Amino acid sequence: MEDSKSFLKVGKPSHRLYSDFSIGRSGYNLSANIKVKEKRLNTLLWLSGNRHKENFDKLRSSCFECSVEKLGNGIIWERNDSNNSSWVIISYDADYTDKENWANQFMWFKENLEKFATFFKPEIAKI
Repeated sequence: MEDSKSFLKVGKPSHRLYSDFSIGRSGYNLSANIKVKEKRLNTLLWLSGNRHKENFDKLRSSCFECSVEKLGNGIIWERNDSNNSSWVIISYDADYTDKENWANQFMWFKENLEKFATFFKPEIAKI
């Protein structure tokens, strides 16, 4: 992402199978993660904290339809009532162990993280 001049700030590299990115407001994060067993890459808007359900409901009611149009019909809004977080997620089937496909996988992460940031940041500011 740094090589391609992304506007998102990349944190320190780690051994984890996810990376979080600030979206400028507490209780909201962007995340890129790899699900090894499912052979899937995910880009998420992660909502956490005491008011995550209320914030999720506000966000969903204000921009669900537009999110499908702008981010794709594969987007899933998950209000997690049994946990302390909710999320909006889009996924891509890919085997992260396939080094030949890493460039495509990194490009998918970059494009979707930037789309999520551009779409959700102004919507979150309204809440």
